Parts: sequence; structure tokens; C-alpha cells
Amino acid sequence: MKKIAILSIVFVGLAFAACKKERECECTETTSNNVPGSISNTDPVVKYEIREIKGSEAKTWCQKSTVVTTTGTFVSTVVDDCKLK
Repeated sequence: MKKIAILSIVFVGLAFAACKKERECECTETTSNNVPGSISNTDPVVKYEIREIKGSEAKTWCQKSTVVTTTGTFVSTVVDDCKLK
């Protein structure tokens, strides 16, 4: 009987450890372009709530990304530097 109780407790503990949780992703966005005289713009920290997702999936979703857009000679770069909290 003790073995069954201990195994039940271990199983419940593992189930909670692997469950999907609510997580928070904090991102800082920096925008820059190649227009002479322009300056880079850094937005304040933006927080995103990630719900019903596993930790490994959250890490994949919340990471640093860079998007470069070119229109003629105009080049705009947006960098999102994100960290999982």
C-alpha cells in the first residue's frame, strides 16, 4: 500500500512539473534605418503573456529576432530582443 501511495505522489508531482503554464515574454524593440540624419528608436519593454504552452515551446517563441525591410534604397531594421521570465 505504501508503494502505491509513494508512486501516486511521484506521478502527480511529475504531472505538475510537465504541465502547461502561463509565462511572460519581455521584449525590447529597436528600429533603425539608413536615412541620413535619422536616429535609432528603442521602444520600452513590452510584455507578452504566453498561456497554455510548455517551457521548451515558450523558449522557441520568445527569442531574439531581426527583420530587415528594403524598399529601393531605404533599409529598415527592427530587432526584437526578448527574454522569457
